[in-house]
Amino acid sequence: MRSIINKKSNVSALIIMYSDKANVYNISNSIYEKVALTNKYHELFDHEKGAFTNAVQTRKGLLVEAGKGTGFLDEIGDLDLTAQAQLLRVLEERRILPVGSNKWVEMQARLVMATNRDLEQDCAEGKFRPDLYMRLKGFTLNLPPLRECKADLLLLAHSFVQEYNQQYAVSLKIPPGALDCLFQYEWPGNIRELRAVVRKAAAFADKATGDISHKLLLESIRIRRSSPVRHTVDFDPLVDSLPELLERAEKQYLRAVMNIAGGHVTSAAKHAGISRSQFYEKLKNNDKT
Repeated sequence: MRSIINKKSNVSALIIMYSDKANVYNISNSIYEKVALTNKYHELFDHEKGAFTNAVQTRKGLLVEAGKGTGFLDEIGDLDLTAQAQLLRVLEERRILPVGSNKWVEMQARLVMATNRDLEQDCAEGKFRPDLYMRLKGFTLNLPPLRECKADLLLLAHSFVQEYNQQYAVSLKIPPGALDCLFQYEWPGNIRELRAVVRKAAAFADKATGDISHKLLLESIRIRRSSPVRHTVDFDPLVDSLPELLERAEKQYLRAVMNIAGGHVTSAAKHAGISRSQFYEKLKNNDKT
């Protein structure tokens, strides 16, 4: 089963898979290299034997070694300013001058880059070169955190249970109603945190063919969960009538419950303690006001 933990890696892989470049060149025969730039940026560029200490042999950098394929450079925001200058020059000239050599080497690979930093803010603080940022932002994909796409929670949670089943040759499932608590948490650790919670609940299942531990799932969320958001409804007793106040409070409550449930009416209705049809009717009535 293909791992879906690293969203950036998987999105970059899909870009490569469905692009024209992937159709022209066999990516499996070129280097599809994910580089954590925090401590490996020196591997991007070529160098000659003896160019510096420990350079015991001539070596092609990953940017050239990728050939006509695609290189995925992760955490681009962690590059220091010197390496940023080198990368900008490579992107502008599409060639590399290996350390210790006087012969330029052409770079033909396409680069896909990712970061979890706010590069615009880093530019303002002098941590990232504005000229490199402008060069990189030509085509940008923003990947929202899990808290902003809770509609994916069901699919992800079930996929992690299936992953566990395959790994340990068991047949577990998520018990009915256990998923509701997942929508009430903001998941600051994103997909990795969700996977850890689901797998822990699976590990504490009573038997190999039953449900994952509902109790542990609830306890894991309760431990991680931050203080609940408090909702208030402003009113003026000299102006607002009780029916008007109750109507505004109900509208705010419905929005909050739908947000917790990730937009799922059935889960929201269960959380509200009413039937799905009743909940749906209240949503329609409030949309009219």
